[in-house]
Amino acid sequence: MLLVTCTEDLKDLNINPKTSDEMSDGYLFTYALNVTGGRQYTAKRVNLFLCSTFIQQFANLSTGDYGVGDKYLYSNTFCSAYFDESYPQAVKELTMLIHKLKDDPEMVNNLSMARIWRAVVFHVITDLYGDVPYSEAGLGYLSQNYTPKYDTQQSIYADMLKELEEAVAAFDTSKPNWGAADLIYGGDIAKWKKFGYSMMLRLGMRMSKVDPSSAAGWVQKAVAGGVMIDNDDIAFVPRSESGSREYNQNPNSWPFHETDWDEKISKTLIDFMLETNDPRIDVMFEKGSANTVHYGMPNGYDHSTIKAYEGLENDEELDLNIYSDVNPILVNLGAPLIYMTYAEVEFMLAEASERGWGGVTNAKSHYDKGVKAAMQMFTLYDPSLSVSDEAVNTYLAANPYNSSSGFELIGEQYWIATWMNFYESYSNWRRTGYPVLTPVNYPGNESNGQIPRRIRYSSSEYSVNPSNLAEAISSMGADAFTTRVWWDVAQ
Repeated sequence: MLLVTCTEDLKDLNINPKTSDEMSDGYLFTYALNVTGGRQYTAKRVNLFLCSTFIQQFANLSTGDYGVGDKYLYSNTFCSAYFDESYPQAVKELTMLIHKLKDDPEMVNNLSMARIWRAVVFHVITDLYGDVPYSEAGLGYLSQNYTPKYDTQQSIYADMLKELEEAVAAFDTSKPNWGAADLIYGGDIAKWKKFGYSMMLRLGMRMSKVDPSSAAGWVQKAVAGGVMIDNDDIAFVPRSESGSREYNQNPNSWPFHETDWDEKISKTLIDFMLETNDPRIDVMFEKGSANTVHYGMPNGYDHSTIKAYEGLENDEELDLNIYSDVNPILVNLGAPLIYMTYAEVEFMLAEASERGWGGVTNAKSHYDKGVKAAMQMFTLYDPSLSVSDEAVNTYLAANPYNSSSGFELIGEQYWIATWMNFYESYSNWRRTGYPVLTPVNYPGNESNGQIPRRIRYSSSEYSVNPSNLAEAISSMGADAFTTRVWWDVAQ
């Protein structure tokens, strides 16, 4: 009896009566939103240094890791980053949360938000790599499955669309929700439904070349359900300006864009905006301190080869301050992390109209609305970054929509509208081929002088999950930059 009593007393000594032995569901959801995309370690390596330079929105002179995307070189650390951080963070937490909520009818709204967000997380993972662990992912804690199988991207897309459809249909305004723990919409179910249908629209459009019939069906469901209708519907995670740059966990690449990384705005993007007299150019960028005009850095050069391009002698130093850079207002720790904009939705609706999908008509009207929304959304960062209605109308009058080149015009504007979300810019460029970009052919590149179609798998998978990885590679193709993912059909 004494032994039993002493043992029970010892157990009590290990219990803090002021804390819970379970993490709250709301905290888990907030945490999942915060860690989507990984830390800034991942954001700057994959979003900024790979995706943004692949599609020539930034350029980089470095021949080290920071310049690999600009020159289509391979870096294990950079390619592995998104995979290595997404699975043990956002994927694991969302899997556990969904498992916990799925049988509680009172928690249907929270469950729907988690299911929608899981699609947000996974569509970026699969779009970057192709076939990836999905159906068995995140089950290490729940079922001790530490070597999940790789699902085909086709099956992943089918399930993500199913999840979105079921999640938006299950919302119930009579039931509670997370409220303030929902960093995106503060528990606003109407906005979550629009976001869910907008994601359905994005995924449906992603299949436009590989499975146009299914794509059209999902686009129709999304439009009928109700997508975003203005910039108040933009899906973003707010950030705090507090904390140190070195250790901040903010997965927004902007605050970590440093001048010593040899990276500047690409000449391709600057020239495009100058040619169209785009009023966003002074909102998004600042002129180099050694220049009186906007001037972009060409892609595919290093510190030596750029000298000849700029007409310098070998013993002359290049002043990087001749190149345009990010508007400093955008480069702060409090910059919001945007996952989907209303402008993107309008451009997808314009494309749907051109394709005759979803009962959508008047492509020009949707295109014009998309341009206006894209130009005026920067007030999300700061009220001073406004573009007037007059400036938008002047731009549209000088650069009118023309159905005969509609797909190209839509693709070009989508490219600019997703400038803050390079993952999406890169995926949509692979799908549409717009804007038309001239690849670089730097010596030793890994893609035969072509813009990479995907990034390579995490090197850790070769040792911890080799058989499942080998099966995926056998099914999809070589683990190479030149292998196309399922929806990226060459045409």
